[in-house]
Amino acid sequence: MQHVALTNHYNSLATLFKPHKIRVETDYRKLVLYDEQYIREQTQRIDLTKMSGRIKYYRILRGYSQMELGRRLGYKDPKAYGKAFESRREETSDFQKVRMICNVLQVSEEVIFDEYMKFLATDYKTDLLVLQGNLEKTNSQMDGLFGNTRGQYKKWIEGKVVPSRRSVERIQEVFEKYQ
Repeated sequence: MQHVALTNHYNSLATLFKPHKIRVETDYRKLVLYDEQYIREQTQRIDLTKMSGRIKYYRILRGYSQMELGRRLGYKDPKAYGKAFESRREETSDFQKVRMICNVLQVSEEVIFDEYMKFLATDYKTDLLVLQGNLEKTNSQMDGLFGNTRGQYKKWIEGKVVPSRRSVERIQEVFEKYQ
């Protein structure tokens, strides 16, 4: 009886909106009603080995649509959230936004972060400077050590740019080699 009342209420609200402005999605309605089977079906197909998959998994469990989470994160275009954080092709490096997502979803960073984000959460700039001092190398020599273009290392230690995922792999290899 309650399910029928909720569905009728939902359908009456949907008629208030013009179809070209808001598309009412059956999947989202089921999600709002916390249909356990729907949630199970949606979460079974998610690749939890990737950070983007873990974000999507917890977003679905918490009952947020991509649009709603995008709005909560302050996106002017909430659709941009999905492309930035749930894309399977490109994993994000926006450390601050991922922290905000963890707060909104009420999930600890350790659950969401992958090795790359865990590295960015460390004081890697100081570690790089200590390594540079121990090896007695210039910034240019450090760029060569990491296979960077000229000036990239300096941008990392000044905080102007964060190392890419590929660069972090090289940094970790160099740390293992020299420590």
